[in-house]
Amino acid sequence: MLFWKRGPYSWTGSVPSLLTIFFAVVLSACGGGPQSSDTGGSSTSTAAPSSVPLPAAYTLTVGLNGSGTVSSSPTGINCGADCTQNYLDGTSVTLSAAPASGYSFSGWSGSGIACAGTGTCTVSMTQARTVTATFSPVAASSFTLLVNRSGSGTVTSSPAGINCGSSCSASYASGTSVTLTATPAAGYTFGGWNGGGCAGTATCTVSMTVARTTTATFVASTYALAVSVSGSGTVTSSPSGINCGSTCSASYANGTSVTLTATPASGNSFSGWSGSGCSGTGTCTVTMSAARSVTATFAATPSYALSVSVSGSGTVTSAPAGISCGSGCSANYASGTSVTLTAAPANGYIFGGWGGACAGTSSSCTLSMTVARSVTATFTATATASTYQVSWDAVADSRVTGYKLYYSTTPFTGGGTPQTVNVGNTTTYTFSPATAGIAVGTTVYFGVTAVGSGLESPMSSAVSVIIQ
Repeated sequence: MLFWKRGPYSWTGSVPSLLTIFFAVVLSACGGGPQSSDTGGSSTSTAAPSSVPLPAAYTLTVGLNGSGTVSSSPTGINCGADCTQNYLDGTSVTLSAAPASGYSFSGWSGSGIACAGTGTCTVSMTQARTVTATFSPVAASSFTLLVNRSGSGTVTSSPAGINCGSSCSASYASGTSVTLTATPAAGYTFGGWNGGGCAGTATCTVSMTVARTTTATFVASTYALAVSVSGSGTVTSSPSGINCGSTCSASYANGTSVTLTATPASGNSFSGWSGSGCSGTGTCTVTMSAARSVTATFAATPSYALSVSVSGSGTVTSAPAGISCGSGCSANYASGTSVTLTAAPANGYIFGGWGGACAGTSSSCTLSMTVARSVTATFTATATASTYQVSWDAVADSRVTGYKLYYSTTPFTGGGTPQTVNVGNTTTYTFSPATAGIAVGTTVYFGVTAVGSGLESPMSSAVSVIIQ
């Protein structure tokens, strides 16, 4: 009887390329074995050890041409990422191709393989093999035509699809011939095409073999604005262009809002606008939707004489300038001019007041020159040599610590505000009219109060004196 028995061996090192397997062969007592021994009535033969080689393995390599992936069954190939794998001799490997978006699978190629068409490819790994999968771009069935506009107008297409204005993009089947027509809006002209195979100002026909983009440019029409000037003055514009005087005509794009401003020359006034809807004496704004003509009229402004005479010593000046006199002078002012006169007394004089077209004692007077006017300014000499001793009786009260002297050129009962001098704890005061700015011949009124402990007595009876 013949049987096999695996020997009691184990492997702890690296795996060798050939695995040696030892068997013990026990033969029944039938003789003829290579070796024999007597074991007490039976005979045993042992075979010599022999080695058995493993099956061979071969490499499968996949290449890609174009965009897509290849996978395998059994697993191992996933190309894109993993494009090589070892398989045992004789293994049947099936490859599947998957095209990327926008591509189609064209077929397999390689030495020693027989994979036709675009299905899967099965190779027998009896040797190393290389397989290439080819992917091809898919031809587009339609292309987009995009129209851009500059300015105001519309673009339409034949066949329909583009109506720009509202719809400025459309898709057309590959090879379609599309004719674009540009129509300018009112006040515009068609300036031409640019891009996408279009040029010039006629219609544009393109063949949609690729996506295309074109721009239609519309240009605003321009109109002339003419300004005429009557009289002496200038007219300017915003936006710039008109500066009449010198430049009295300019062209503006359709729809432009132009504001005209009139400035009269010296001695003139602006009388007003006429033409193209302009009127009045303010600015004039016209919209350039057509050629326009405007006239600005200026008229010489009448002037009136202002005469000033001076009595006493002092000067009178004016704003605006013109009057500056110490005795008498005059100046002409345009009708309606507001003139302010100012009086300034000389040393030793005070301003006594205005006469004529001005009144009062304020140092200034304002006139409107709507007619010829005459004004007199009077200056009065102040007292310079005389002084006055003012005295009063002391108040017998321990609380009194001093006195106040009050003086005024009007009676204290007249409602005016008197001037005050704190004279201290004395009962006399030397009064100088010149220092106080009081003219000779003026009546001055005096009164005294006692002060102390935060209190002030009623005023004494008033006394008066005429300044000599």
